[in-house]
Amino acid sequence: MNETTQQPGSGGVRRGVGLGIAMNLIYFGFWIGFYYFGLDRYWLTTGTGEFGVFFWSLFFIGATQALYIGPAVLYYRWKQRPGVVKGLIIAAAVTVLLNGACWAVMKS
Repeated sequence: MNETTQQPGSGGVRRGVGLGIAMNLIYFGFWIGFYYFGLDRYWLTTGTGEFGVFFWSLFFIGATQALYIGPAVLYYRWKQRPGVVKGLIIAAAVTVLLNGACWAVMKS
């Protein structure tokens, strides 16, 4: 038998990036579902014309990501999977950078 030895955490970065992308897609799918079913009127603005949860969660995607990427990072760190942790952090950083670039384009 030909056994190959792998370094601890190898291949885990791809798994972490994939998991981070999947979590982002689920998050955005959640909000698209809210919009599709008409529930956004309760979340987009409040009755007094202020911005609601939907607006602020998209505006501050970096802080919102901490709510669902953070526990995943802690879980995989506890499981001693440093590759997956690195991948999750990479996916979160790319999302924040893309969001910042989109806001910069919209502001210019």
